[in-house]
Amino acid sequence: AFAKTTMAHGGGGTIGFMAPEVMAGGAAELSSKSDVYSLGKCFESVAIAAGLLALGWMSANATPDAPLQQILRGMLSEQPSARPTAAEVSARTQEGLVQIGRLEAQTARHELDAEAQAL
Repeated sequence: AFAKTTMAHGGGGTIGFMAPEVMAGGAAELSSKSDVYSLGKCFESVAIAAGLLALGWMSANATPDAPLQQILRGMLSEQPSARPTAAEVSARTQEGLVQIGRLEAQTARHELDAEAQAL
């Protein structure tokens, strides 16, 4: 299926991925923070498709934030000034991936230990 796109006061994008200020047509407010929002929506879609996030993950009764959720919450802030810069997203994403890698390695070690004890 093709995504619907729209033009908003000289800017365009895919509905659902455009920052609120782009949708509102506030050309004076457009900045790289608008792109950070759109990138956050892309990350969110990939994370949901990969099973890393559940639908409704931002709801009030969602599970406590994991590093990925913390990054996405910032990127998807309604207020551009509250969003991280692209450099901050890069650094925090790398930190989050390192932490996820450590958790996966720790889980793998526990599984190997359990298998060894079972022998």
